[in-house]
Amino acid sequence: MNSTQFWYGLSSIVLAITVIIGIYNGVNPPQASSLEQKPTSSKESVVIHKTLVFPPYWELEGGQVTGLHAKLTRRIYQQAGLNVRFQILPYERIIRNITAKDTAIISYGDSPETNNLLYFPVPSTNVALHIYSLKPNPPTDVEQLKGATIVVQRSFPLADFVDILDNPNYNVVKLDTVAQTLKFFLSGRADYLIILAAPIEKAIQKLNVDKNLIYTQQLQKLDGYPIAVPISHPRALELHQRIQVAYQQLQQQGVIGYRDDEMLLTEDFD
Repeated sequence: MNSTQFWYGLSSIVLAITVIIGIYNGVNPPQASSLEQKPTSSKESVVIHKTLVFPPYWELEGGQVTGLHAKLTRRIYQQAGLNVRFQILPYERIIRNITAKDTAIISYGDSPETNNLLYFPVPSTNVALHIYSLKPNPPTDVEQLKGATIVVQRSFPLADFVDILDNPNYNVVKLDTVAQTLKFFLSGRADYLIILAAPIEKAIQKLNVDKNLIYTQQLQKLDGYPIAVPISHPRALELHQRIQVAYQQLQQQGVIGYRDDEMLLTEDFD
């Protein structure tokens, strides 16, 4: 049993003492299910949540951040009494600046290299990395991709397939948007498209592409976190605890749930 599980559910008095000890000793924060929420206030300072365009979870429409996880996180922040603004950035830039002082909250894909830099106040949600081909049975072994032209979306994680980017044995084309990658692939200029499934499936639907012309295989399932808090931020422990309490309350109320492996507001279940 780890420390998080051990402390879960203890009284608010014990938890408060433990949080103080954690601050002075630099340990990871315990669970905070009994912490009292701070009310929303005009005096609450603004914190920035840095995220990426990742349909249908995170989208940018008319200058507004929308999508399933934008709705989810806004509801959590409302419950937590936090004043949060979203900022859309390329994923590489988000990860490169995890320890920047203005990085209070990020959307994050699980990575052993950086997990120790973050608190995770909400559980993970699964996303799938797929390979697409215009021919049946696209390969799932990276060795079989040598010499092929592969198109990828520049700002999306590639998990265990990331090494193909800098390997001269693979001809990788990196484009900036999901629509660009899909159109490049459909033009026949790439043998394969490797990308996270959810956004490309939405793009296929939006462009009215006949799905019978495209073959796909799942390469890997990834853990994604709609909310992660960099430990280096001055308010990290406070933000972690308040968001965690808010998530737990909403989950217990049935406002948040899982559809298969997706964390969503239950009102967004199909």
